[in-house]
Amino acid sequence: MKKKVTITVEAEYEIEIDDKLVSEEGLQAWSEILFDVDSPEDLFEFVGTMLIKGFADHNLDLIGYLGTFNQTYPQVPDTKFSELSWDVTDCEFSEVKEDQQC
Repeated sequence: MKKKVTITVEAEYEIEIDDKLVSEEGLQAWSEILFDVDSPEDLFEFVGTMLIKGFADHNLDLIGYLGTFNQTYPQVPDTKFSELSWDVTDCEFSEVKEDQQC
């Protein structure tokens, strides 16, 4: 059986990004290398999105190693976070037709 599952999640994180990355020069470098950012909030949104997608304990371009505040192994994180809440707020199911790709 195949089903398309749409899960809506509401998450709250405390995130700390190095001051050099959220400075005017850091934002400009970020925009030149990866994608346009207009404010530090764009970087916080990016990190939050990466956390939702499961990229904790990974190295991310310019952000560095993403880990929890108290983490020391395998390394001390460059960008730190703490998960304050994470809740599934909605779940929807729909049929997948045989000729449709999941």
